Amino acid sequence: MGVGLKIPVVLWFAAGLCDLQGQEALLLYRRADLELAKERLAAGDEVTAAAYQDVLDDARKWLQAERYSVVDKDLLPESGDRHDYLSVAPYWWPNPETEDGLPYIRRDGEVNPASRAERAADKERLLDFTGGVQTLVMAWYFSGEKAYAEKAGEMLRVWFLNKDTRMNPNLEHAQLRRGHKTGRSGVLEGRAFFRVLDSSRLLSGAPGWPGGDASALRKWFEEYLDWLVESEMGRWESESPNNHGTWYDAQVLALALYVGDEEIARGALGSWRGRWDSQIADDGSQPLELNRTLSLDYSIFNLVGHFYAWRLAERLGGAPGSGGKDRLEEAIDFLTPALYGESKWKGKQIKPLKTEPLLELVRFAERTVPSAIDEEKVAALAPQEEDDREAIRESRFQLLLPRLD
Repeated sequence: MGVGLKIPVVLWFAAGLCDLQGQEALLLYRRADLELAKERLAAGDEVTAAAYQDVLDDARKWLQAERYSVVDKDLLPESGDRHDYLSVAPYWWPNPETEDGLPYIRRDGEVNPASRAERAADKERLLDFTGGVQTLVMAWYFSGEKAYAEKAGEMLRVWFLNKDTRMNPNLEHAQLRRGHKTGRSGVLEGRAFFRVLDSSRLLSGAPGWPGGDASALRKWFEEYLDWLVESEMGRWESESPNNHGTWYDAQVLALALYVGDEEIARGALGSWRGRWDSQIADDGSQPLELNRTLSLDYSIFNLVGHFYAWRLAERLGGAPGSGGKDRLEEAIDFLTPALYGESKWKGKQIKPLKTEPLLELVRFAERTVPSAIDEEKVAALAPQEEDDREAIRESRFQLLLPRLD
């Protein structure tokens, strides 16, 4: 971790991570947006009220949830330690040319159902856990009912802090590919921690979440950040030229801001800013994402990663200026004819477009390059998914990133 910073620099850096009221600043989201959602809720806004009710309904279910821990999975990591996170690479399938199916082969965009088995490994558990914590914290923030905060604190302690159930701070065994060494792309799954970072800051001072727990959680993320920047897997991912590299930079930037390491934060900022020219062509296309079988999904997904990094960079005063916004707007303009139904998407897209990343794209674009996207058109044309988890995620977005009128 970065050391040796002079006191005035540390104080300046810390000040940049606080809101004007002296509260710890949120990283990806903004308290002003949450207050706007509160105002609309109080004024009886129907969209906001419906989203709030969805969050409350989901939060009440989470109050009854059993523990979520990496030690409860059926599969055992190669390390032999159940505290190590383990997941199965989604696009890898048994080899039809071999008797035992090994080594697995890649079928891009086609998800092997075995990778989503909830009990076998940890990915689905991680997504459920981080979503549950975010839901509970939002229910507490908007309702003031302490039971939600207490349950969120309990869940955080089980996953990160308690000796018998905690996750080791690494993703060394993420995205297992049978017949191969541990996959190198598992770092991408750490983006789920974004939900925890801001949720834990909102939880600061809440019932059931004492300062000692907050410090211990920060220590866990310090160790995870060390692994992310020092490990072979992390370094390999940092060199990835496509969306993996974008999301790596966004994660490192967020974690460095969270634990207060300016040196690493500024290094991640520089790395992210250097990806603009390499990833986005002059016509606004993203060639490396266009190569995928879900090229529209991945083009949106990569841009969302850039928006995450942009919001985080604003905390350092380091977001790209007008030139960066122009390039970002070009990338959105490349997508919009297909999103609006004005023309057919020219890339390969073997499945219907996912709704959640599209909603993220719209909300962040509205705050960064508002002239680049017509939210009403996109909302009218966006496919509706039947996945309950995605539906509640969309409701949380309505409160975290309320539409700007």
